[in-house]
Amino acid sequence: MGFNFGAFLGGAADQIVKDIDEQEKEVKLRTRTILDRQIAETAANRKEYKANKKKVTEQLNALVPLFGDDKNAIAKARSIVAGGDTHFNNMFSLLQKHKLNDGDANTIVKFAPDANITGFKNVEDATNSLVQMASIPAPTFATKPDETTSAFGLDLGTSMYRGYYDKARAQYVKAGLLDATKPADDTVASYTAAEIDLSGFKKDQQTLDQQKAALVSQLRGLEDKTGPEAQAIQKEIDFVDKYRTSGSVALKVAEINANQKEGLTIKQHQDVVNEGIKTIENKFKLPITQAAVGPNKVAAAREKEINEFKTDYVKNLIIKGMPNNAKAYIDADPSLTKIYDKILDDADKIQKKNEAFQNNVDIAKSAGNATAYINSLPDNRKANKDKLKQILEVAFPDENIDELLKNI
Repeated sequence: MGFNFGAFLGGAADQIVKDIDEQEKEVKLRTRTILDRQIAETAANRKEYKANKKKVTEQLNALVPLFGDDKNAIAKARSIVAGGDTHFNNMFSLLQKHKLNDGDANTIVKFAPDANITGFKNVEDATNSLVQMASIPAPTFATKPDETTSAFGLDLGTSMYRGYYDKARAQYVKAGLLDATKPADDTVASYTAAEIDLSGFKKDQQTLDQQKAALVSQLRGLEDKTGPEAQAIQKEIDFVDKYRTSGSVALKVAEINANQKEGLTIKQHQDVVNEGIKTIENKFKLPITQAAVGPNKVAAAREKEINEFKTDYVKNLIIKGMPNNAKAYIDADPSLTKIYDKILDDADKIQKKNEAFQNNVDIAKSAGNATAYINSLPDNRKANKDKLKQILEVAFPDENIDELLKNI
C-alpha cells in the first residue's frame, strides 16, 4: 500500500489544532487562577487601605486642634503622623501635657523659617498623601514567540493569550472586583518634616497628688472656708481632680489592654467610664466641695465635669484609632454619640478655616506680587493687618511684608 500523504497532512493539522486547543484551555485556567488571586488580594488591600485611612484621618483630626489657628496646623500634624503610631502617641501625649500647663504646641512643633512647606486644603488631602492603596503586580508576557518569558510559560500564541488575560481582567475591573491598572509613577513627592523643639516644654513641677495635697493644706488653713479665697483654691482642686480622674481611667484601660490583645469589650468600656463618673459624683457629695461650688450649683457643676470626663474619654478613643468595640460602645450611648459628633464637627470647622486661608494664599499668588494683591482688596480687608500679613508671608516669602504693610 502506498503512503497517503494527504491523510498524513490532515492528521498533522488535527494534532496542531488539538494542541492549540489544549494550550488555550490551559491559559484560560491559569488566567482564572491568577485573576482569582488578584481579586482576593484587592479585597484585602482595600480593607487595609480603608482601615489605615480611617486611623490616619482620626489621628490628624486629634492633632490639628492643638495647633490652634496656625496656618501650618495640618502640615505639622501630618509630619507627626508620618512618623508612625508610636511617634504619634508620644507626641500627642507630650503636646497635651504641654497645653495643660498653658503651653503653645507651636513652640514645640515648628518649621524652619526657610522651609518649603506643602500646603494642604484639608485633613483629607493630608490623609491621601500618607495612605496609598497597595498595588498588585501583573504577570509578564513575551513580545516575541521565541522569547523565554511567554504567556504563563506557554510558548505558542503569546500575544493572543495576553489579549485573553487583558480582556478577562477588564471584565473584573468593570464589575468592581479589581482596580484599573495605573501607569508606573517614578516621581516621589517630598514633604518637609517639622522640627521638634523640647526646650520650651512645660513640665509639671509637682505630681497631681502633690499639687492637690498642697491646695487642700491651704484650704484647711483658712478660717473662712466659703470666702472668695477658699473658692479660688477649690477651683484649683477641681482642676487637679479632673486630671487625676482621667489619669486613673487611662491606667485602668492600659491594665486591661495589657491582659487581652483584642482590646476592651463594650462592657469593660462601660465599667471604666462608670467608675470615673462615680469618682466625680462622690467628690460632689463632700460638704467642702458643695460649700465651695454653692448648694444651688452642685448639680450643674457635677454634670459639667462628667461631660468633660466623657469628652476626654471619647477623644482618647479617637486618638487610639477607635480600637475594637470603641465605636459600638459610643453608638450605644446617646450622650457619647453627641460628644463624638461634636469632636468631628469641630475638627471639620478647623479644616474649613484652613481651606479658606489656603484659598486666600492662592488668590494672592495669582495677583503676581504683594502690592498688587493689597491694592485689589477692599478697605475692610486691608484693616486686619495681622491676618493679611499671614497670607502675604506664605504667598510671597521673599518680599518685605512688614514694610509694605506700613504704607496701608
